[in-house]
Amino acid sequence: MSNLIKIAILLLTFFTHATEKPVHLKTVEELTQENSSYSNLMLGLYNEFGYSIPQNFEKAKFHYEISAHPMSFDRLGFLYNSGYGVEVDLKKANSLYMVAIDFHPDLVLEYIEILKETKSHNVEAEWVYLSYTQDDETWDCDYAINRFEELAKSNNVWVLYQLGHAYSSNSGVKCRKPDDKKAKQFYEKAANLGHPQSMNNLSVILTKLKENPLSSNEDSQVDSLYWLKKAAVTGVIKSQINLGLKYLYGATYLEKDIEKSLYWLSEARNQGSSWSKFYLGIAYLRVLKDKEKGLELMKEASGEDICRADYELSRYYLDNQTNVKEAKAYFDASQKKGCKDPSNLESRLLKLVNK
Repeated sequence: MSNLIKIAILLLTFFTHATEKPVHLKTVEELTQENSSYSNLMLGLYNEFGYSIPQNFEKAKFHYEISAHPMSFDRLGFLYNSGYGVEVDLKKANSLYMVAIDFHPDLVLEYIEILKETKSHNVEAEWVYLSYTQDDETWDCDYAINRFEELAKSNNVWVLYQLGHAYSSNSGVKCRKPDDKKAKQFYEKAANLGHPQSMNNLSVILTKLKENPLSSNEDSQVDSLYWLKKAAVTGVIKSQINLGLKYLYGATYLEKDIEKSLYWLSEARNQGSSWSKFYLGIAYLRVLKDKEKGLELMKEASGEDICRADYELSRYYLDNQTNVKEAKAYFDASQKKGCKDPSNLESRLLKLVNK
């Protein structure tokens, strides 16, 4: 389940039930005495956001680690993602996020209540609360972005990241005119503070600025590659795939290197990326000419709902004329999953079927 859906469920549940049954936040003493997975989750949240006790990420980590509650894995992943109380370790963060991927936060109404109680004196709580209300009718875009800009003075990496997203031409924030130069400034600050996702987005923004003749310069592509590599090393899956593809096909300032391509695509695969399996399949089928390995990877990607894998499998069986039924089955699957037909495989299939 995507983070956006999880947030929407959480907010919907909270605002639906808040008037029916006020959320009660237990005391630290009550939670300590209870000593359950749920109480340790609560103690983790209290420590993470500083509710009724001083903010302490190390103690939050301790309570999340001894709790078996799904949300504890999600919050622990966030600590590793952010470098709060631990060294940044995005690979570990991603593995923790995966454990909580199907978590329904509608059972943790206390979460929003804790954010509401702490946001007036806690930067982290306020930016999280502002971000979550984006999916609620109470969202005030102008107020939120202006408040983010005030909070940015604290150099909180997530606030800087949110502002970069708000100004990026790739975002859907409607109350701000896209300004990639300004987005670059915020992403760059966060990237220099070690924020992995900002490193990736900074690389993307620098590439876009390079493509704009009015704002490009000689160094932007070099800088883009620098941040792309840094994000990939840090563990950003999108960066690992993008870098793998650049090595596969070659790019400005980067020569083709199949070994490096396979390395980075495999790194993404090791973190559970379905798209990396698709691109590895392309590499083995088209470059290394390893039919067995390529088809195996492509079929794995197909089984994980990557429609382009179905489309490429259909193309493979058509080009090699080894199995028309298989080609049609994969083509039909690709269409059901929403893929387009840029190579007009359908007409080729019709000719073969009607022979």
